[in-house]
Amino acid sequence: MNYRYSLEKYNGSRSRFNCPSCSKSKTFTRYIDLETNEYVGENIGICNRVNNCGYHKSPKEHFKNNYSPISHTLKPRQTLKTFYHKKEDINHTLNRYSENKFVQFLLRKYDKDSVFKVLDDYMIGTTSKKKQGSTIFWQIDDKYRITTGKIMLYNPDNGKRIKNFNDWTHCGFKKDDEELRQCLFGLHLINKYPNKKIGIVESQKSAIICSLNSKDFLWLSTGGLKFLNENKLLPIKDKEIHLFPDLGCYEDWSTTVNSFKFISNTSVDYSLESAANEYEIAQGYDLADYFLMRNSEIIDTPQPIINHPKQK
Repeated sequence: MNYRYSLEKYNGSRSRFNCPSCSKSKTFTRYIDLETNEYVGENIGICNRVNNCGYHKSPKEHFKNNYSPISHTLKPRQTLKTFYHKKEDINHTLNRYSENKFVQFLLRKYDKDSVFKVLDDYMIGTTSKKKQGSTIFWQIDDKYRITTGKIMLYNPDNGKRIKNFNDWTHCGFKKDDEELRQCLFGLHLINKYPNKKIGIVESQKSAIICSLNSKDFLWLSTGGLKFLNENKLLPIKDKEIHLFPDLGCYEDWSTTVNSFKFISNTSVDYSLESAANEYEIAQGYDLADYFLMRNSEIIDTPQPIINHPKQK
């Protein structure tokens, strides 16, 4: 009998586990037996700390030295309805940009009009004061449904993300009978820019910076190296798609894309890999890093801003 397996879709922290290799909590995704809807095994899955851990044990590897696949019943799974934020969850965040550390960084690098054009397009949010001026990258699909928002904090001087300080907006909103169905960051903009070629990068920050530097593409983000999949690309499958992976990740994305049913209009860019030096490769530079280096003249006095120009 043939068995089919799949990594468990994200359904809140309860669907992520401690990695059996690096022991980091909530970083491990387990494989599901699609016929029984049960976990294959406690250590059968992948760690999302790709560069720091890289643990991955597949069902095929697990069963290689076993006579038969025996599923470990850990918990029952059920059909869940899809979670979406309400519009009021996002509306009250589209302000307080004077407190937003990422926006402060952008205003050191780019003119105010360009920055606020991008903030408008991507509907970038700001957290409450207790979150220390973090940025909310709202995830809105092609039907304008708000799936979730990634919350991250940045250093306003250099634009670097402050690690171990991130969260998701759906936490505290999503109910147990709902599942999370994520989409590409910026996907809603295909309605506003239907004729643009699509450029896809890994991080939300990179999509924003790329959009400030290159108008030839509509820039979208997967949210991470391992978050590129065919379902996320379905809404744009008829468009010209160019993927720009971080340095060192070209082979990973190429392999992923080659498994898709539609690849004729999808390419993985190799220009960064071919031009990078050893230091840039070791640092894992992405396309946005090169744009920032090219635009390295920092404004001596950051432009003061109280609120969005459109806000009263």
